[in-house]
Amino acid sequence: MFKYVLDPSRDFGVIPMIPLVGFFLIFIGVIVWAFLANKGYINHMSNLPFEKQISKKGEN
Repeated sequence: MFKYVLDPSRDFGVIPMIPLVGFFLIFIGVIVWAFLANKGYINHMSNLPFEKQISKKGEN
């Protein structure tokens, strides 16, 4: 059964390739964004869980 999954004689078609290409482009886009993002923004966002939570007015 598994030998037929990647059989080169089979036609994969366009429909299964569309999500594959889409996810690949999103993955590459996230990688590029991670390398080009402002380091100050990344540091600020990474420290947010450690900051003390400020309560809203009227809450204790």
